[in-house]
Amino acid sequence: MTVGMLLAGFSFGYAVAAYRARRVAADRDDTLMRAIVDAMAEGLAVVDSSGRVVLRNPAAAQLLGGQTSPGDQITDSSHYGLFHLDGTPLPDEDQPYARVMAGQAVERMDMLVRNPGIPEGRVISVTATAVSRSIGGRDAAVIVFHDVTAERRQRDELSAFAGVVAHDLLNPLTTVEGWTDTAADILDDPEPRIDLARDGLGRVTRAAGRMRGLINDLLAYTTSRDGDIAPVPVNLTELVGDIAAARTDAAVAAGTPVPEFTVGPLGDVRADRVLTRQLLDNLIGNAVKYTAPGVVPRLTVTGALRDGSVEVTVADNGIGIPAGQHAAIFGNFHRAHRDAGYTGTGLGLAICKRIVERHGGVIAAADNPGGGSRFTFTLPGSGTGAEADKFVAAAGMFT
Repeated sequence: MTVGMLLAGFSFGYAVAAYRARRVAADRDDTLMRAIVDAMAEGLAVVDSSGRVVLRNPAAAQLLGGQTSPGDQITDSSHYGLFHLDGTPLPDEDQPYARVMAGQAVERMDMLVRNPGIPEGRVISVTATAVSRSIGGRDAAVIVFHDVTAERRQRDELSAFAGVVAHDLLNPLTTVEGWTDTAADILDDPEPRIDLARDGLGRVTRAAGRMRGLINDLLAYTTSRDGDIAPVPVNLTELVGDIAAARTDAAVAAGTPVPEFTVGPLGDVRADRVLTRQLLDNLIGNAVKYTAPGVVPRLTVTGALRDGSVEVTVADNGIGIPAGQHAAIFGNFHRAHRDAGYTGTGLGLAICKRIVERHGGVIAAADNPGGGSRFTFTLPGSGTGAEADKFVAAAGMFT
């Protein structure tokens, strides 16, 4: 055997060994990359220009509620349960994959996913990027998405709370303006009725106090909403009385039917004062709002002890809840009377549910046997033994 042959054999052997080493390294890198992709909390999918899903990690399937592409082929939006955030179905051409293949940019596109695997719905944020001729010579779309439901809920709750506060600030402001003008007219009369003027100014004083309270609540809420709730003893009877007075004054000032309230013994709870006020104000405000035109709103608010919790029921004579929607009305953006001319964001009851659940309670809606709706929720009692005594004492005041 010549030296040349030996060298050639050595070179061939070295090349084979190097090739095998590279294959081992490549396999190791592929394994590592696959482990990283599979461990991602974000959903990742790669789809080629023919609509074939060539890669999908477990998070992608989980975030879509298990609704993966049949035969690994992209299909219509209804299969996945894709919707715009307003609840309208997402057209097939608006799917992130389709938009990327059409040359459009997809950056943080939020959409709602609701299907049998996620009946309550999930909001995902999607970013998709095109890569040229990377999959067998074909163009492809790399799609990354993650769950932003909690972020959206938090942002929507803050916006809704700000809207409620702004609306509720307008109510006492209307009262202030209306009764100030009334008092001025009375005092300009040659024989002024001082008692009527004093009554009007009393309403102005109460309205100003409510405005100050709402502003203080807003400041407290914006600084504490992301932290732990601050439970304190809250007298529900006083709180409901204050909200009822505000609604009464607002109706008188606006010239609308004045709501009638029947408030039974409610007792005390240990809860966040700001959130409890928002909870009751939302429920009472809805009861007044969703009353047929020209009908006097009649509300009954009662309480009872249930295993250390205070159960509160708000019943009304309003237009009621459509059949089959008693659970759905607590979902984000759900509006049961969208086509009936009643305005709203569809977030009020979702916020109520979140407030109650943050306190470890439950909330439910039912039909009121006398017509209208009945909402029942629980909050922690301020102390079982003492609370029972308070209920007994308070019940005597209402008999």
